[in-house]
Amino acid sequence: MKPHHRPLVLAVALVYAVMVYGGGWLKTDYDLVSQFTSELTSSGTDWADTIATAHVVWGILGLALLWVAAPLVPVSGVARGGYWLLASEPGVWIGSAFLPCDPGCPFDGSLTQTLHNLWAAITFVATTVGLLLLARNPAVSAMARLAWALLAVFWLATFVLMLMPAAEPVRGLIQRLGEGTLYGTLCVVAWRLRVPPRCIAPVDQE
Repeated sequence: MKPHHRPLVLAVALVYAVMVYGGGWLKTDYDLVSQFTSELTSSGTDWADTIATAHVVWGILGLALLWVAAPLVPVSGVARGGYWLLASEPGVWIGSAFLPCDPGCPFDGSLTQTLHNLWAAITFVATTVGLLLLARNPAVSAMARLAWALLAVFWLATFVLMLMPAAEPVRGLIQRLGEGTLYGTLCVVAWRLRVPPRCIAPVDQE
């Protein structure tokens, strides 16, 4: 099968970079190292609406990539559910566009801030569970399953670390390290997809 999904992989990677780093450049008072990604669309701040639109575009592209790549992905059993749980990542970006955080993105704040935090927590848990389910995929090698498990642990670690008070000066950097590692891994894996699952030889259960 021709790699017809690859333009979407490139679009997802490019729009993410433009959205985060281009958005950070537009907001002259934004610090990529110390501020959360959500603060790019904080209520009432400069360029918030424009960057929120980019959030929606990226979310739609991410969902489209998951849909188009699904027939090529070698997953079976609970891992198929794990694959679709990854849709929570495009979902969190779309949600943040409609549920912007307050300036500074505090833990307590307006109703919108509370809903923003709740949505972020739900989607984070969903992504983590998705990665752990992918680590139980019998259609790939034991090494690949270990890699998915380690990615889940890394994703969890970055999330916990960026919320710690001591990490406030570098919490944005930690968040981008987590996002960059997760999204980069997913883009690389998606780019390499070639063969539909029905053409893959069965793998013995361990």
